[in-house]
Amino acid sequence: MTRTLLYFVLFAVLAAGAVWLADNPGEVVINWQGYIIELSVVWLAIIALITVFTTIGITELWRWLRKGIREKKRLARYQRSFDELGWGLGALMANDGDKARRHAENFARLSGNDPLSHIMIGQAALLQDDTVAAKMHFSLLEDDSRMRPIALRGLLTIADQEGDAEAAYDLAQKAQQSAPKATWSQRPFVEAAVELERWDGAASALRAAIAQGHLEKPEGQRMQAVVALARARQDHEQNPDDARRHVREALKLDPGLTPASVLAAELAVEKKRDRRAQKFLRDGWSHAPHPDLAAAYVDLRTGEGSAADYKRVSKLVMEGPNHPDGLLAQARYALMAGLTGPARGHLNAMREVMPQRRTFQMLADVEAQAGNADAQQIAKDRMATAMPDPVWHCTSCGQEHFDWQPVCADCGEFATIRWAPIERKMPVLVDNTPKPVVEDDAGDTILLTSEVTSDETSDETKET
Repeated sequence: MTRTLLYFVLFAVLAAGAVWLADNPGEVVINWQGYIIELSVVWLAIIALITVFTTIGITELWRWLRKGIREKKRLARYQRSFDELGWGLGALMANDGDKARRHAENFARLSGNDPLSHIMIGQAALLQDDTVAAKMHFSLLEDDSRMRPIALRGLLTIADQEGDAEAAYDLAQKAQQSAPKATWSQRPFVEAAVELERWDGAASALRAAIAQGHLEKPEGQRMQAVVALARARQDHEQNPDDARRHVREALKLDPGLTPASVLAAELAVEKKRDRRAQKFLRDGWSHAPHPDLAAAYVDLRTGEGSAADYKRVSKLVMEGPNHPDGLLAQARYALMAGLTGPARGHLNAMREVMPQRRTFQMLADVEAQAGNADAQQIAKDRMATAMPDPVWHCTSCGQEHFDWQPVCADCGEFATIRWAPIERKMPVLVDNTPKPVVEDDAGDTILLTSEVTSDETSDETKET
């Protein structure tokens, strides 16, 4: 619209000028080196206009040609940069760090340091174990809102490789703020928070993962319960009120978390609330019977004698589910009270449902106290073939633990300590003694061994 208006104004000015020249005719004389040129003003104006428009046309033509040449060069450069980009990405997929970095640097030169080139160079540098260069290129993109999540992921990978939990925590926190729905930052965030014992950060990361559907709710709640219990343990000495709140949260999320029930009872006893402590232990036993719960229940009333302890444990077991740990707890406290008959009865009942090593170990103790040496030896012999005992162990690496911990001290995994049987593999003995060698009638070598077939063994057994 503006351009049309300008053309209209220019046409009006030219028309007005033509009318003025027509009303005011005259002549122009040019004397140049003896040549005399006489022109009317009208013709002089026409020649001037033609000259002006011709000059404008030639200038525009030259600009158009230059623009076409530049555009052609730009397209060629763009195509070359696109080729370098493709070759660089292919090298990254093939884990060829040297080739990827060479093409990434060519792409950066041709594209004028496109932000994508920094990502490619940083990733290639990671493949070359050049963390300094990788960190530099990823850091250049932190201020770019489009590339910030990718840059933070690269920096988070470097921090994880270097074992810098502090940097990993800060970077993962920034990543959560920059890309709240990103799944790749949640696990490092939780791991760094756990390593630094920043349980508030771990709890918030787990809540976000569950809310966004990145973590199954039952598994997420179990991990949240572990975090809540860890926070309660951390606050036990300095902030007991906060510890009580956290341990209640842990039991609400996972009622079968035995250490939480024991800690809740301890905190209740500190407030002189023994009946509430008993309730915590009974509730814990009803969800997951455990020897620690029975021991804590007995410790609530000390000094009443072993027989009273046996009665208290029997009452706790009767109120809970039918579980082998209940029979074992009754047998242990019956034995402590010198009641070998009831102890033997509980262990025999447990042997029928769960013939574990601890069953026969305690049965051997019962028979030893009763003076039955033969029965004691039989119980000890049965231990070799009995089922494994439950222990606190890491489900990730298999390492056994004396008690429950939020983090495995051996492999560093979080929320993997469980109370369950673990099979211990017996060592395989290899006979490396040299075997005699003889030759048969055909000259073939025969290696003499002591191995016999199962049929031969069964025949020898029958003969015996």
